[in-house]
Amino acid sequence: QKENDLLRVGMEKEKQAPAPAVATKAVEAQPQIAKLQSQNESLRLEKVALENRVRQLTATTAGSTPASATITAGEGVRIKQLEAERDALQKQLEAATKEKSGQKSKKVTPRVQDLENQVALDRARLEVLEARAVPYSAEELALLKPPQAKLAEADPNAGKKSIHDLPAGSAALVAEAQRYFAAKQFDKAEAAYLQVLAQDPKNVPTLANLAAIQVEAEQFDKAESNIKQALAQEPDDAYSLYVYGMLRFRQGKYDQALEVLSRSAKLDPQNAEVQNYLGLTLSEKGMRVPAEAALRKAVQLQPGYADAQYNLAVVYATQQPPATELARWHYQKALAVGHPRNPDLEKRFEVRQ
Repeated sequence: QKENDLLRVGMEKEKQAPAPAVATKAVEAQPQIAKLQSQNESLRLEKVALENRVRQLTATTAGSTPASATITAGEGVRIKQLEAERDALQKQLEAATKEKSGQKSKKVTPRVQDLENQVALDRARLEVLEARAVPYSAEELALLKPPQAKLAEADPNAGKKSIHDLPAGSAALVAEAQRYFAAKQFDKAEAAYLQVLAQDPKNVPTLANLAAIQVEAEQFDKAESNIKQALAQEPDDAYSLYVYGMLRFRQGKYDQALEVLSRSAKLDPQNAEVQNYLGLTLSEKGMRVPAEAALRKAVQLQPGYADAQYNLAVVYATQQPPATELARWHYQKALAVGHPRNPDLEKRFEVRQ
């Protein structure tokens, strides 16, 4: 009986005694496993984001800028680095997980669950931050109206169009070209400006105005040649950058248009026409919030700017849900300063006669 009692006491002590080596290793390994899982998930998310960016850049129109190509190549290298890091972490994670399963310890499972929940929360936040606004439909974009360009005036301080004077003695030809341009007789306006350019072939506003006329006439190759000559003389001329951005917009090269229009807006922040074109460009890229901000700034700078008022009305009428009263208000403002009516837009917010 005494021997039985001793054996029983020994068994009870054995049951109560911890397995120090196994338990300690399990506790020490668990944070490392969780850390590896978190690093692996972060790298995977970064890789996915970069792959999406590469696909977007690859899908751009032919004739994208060299900068776009450089970005794509750089991101491709980064993706390969991420893949290598991901594979290394995955091996470490598998080894740690295998060690954990061999130890068969369940004492730290709640901490692992907490870390996994944190990773899932971080992923959800990343998806929300990377989410883009719903892009405009083709029908909505068709309602937006690119305005006709305005030529730089002879006075360099008039509207801050350019930092250079037009050639001396060209006032009569410039005035004639302005009249032809306003009447949409672009061939005659171009001929007049070619005569002005003959007096000073490197004159920046003359080259820029000639390019603007050619953009309106849809002679894009000629316009590009002239505007690049202007920018070669003066890279930071706000008006020349505006004309270049307008050209890229008309060509459907919206990334390049956004780049040069942004530079023009920085150099000449009070130019309502630049802000209007920025709003149109951002709309084409599906970026509704910054498009609205640019158009609102155009209206703020020039309340009587009919095209900006009209385009802002389109933005409010097509957003979800539509801001009908606000759209109607801006539309009426546009009509009041001479903008023609648009029956298709009126149907969207039922303008009352």
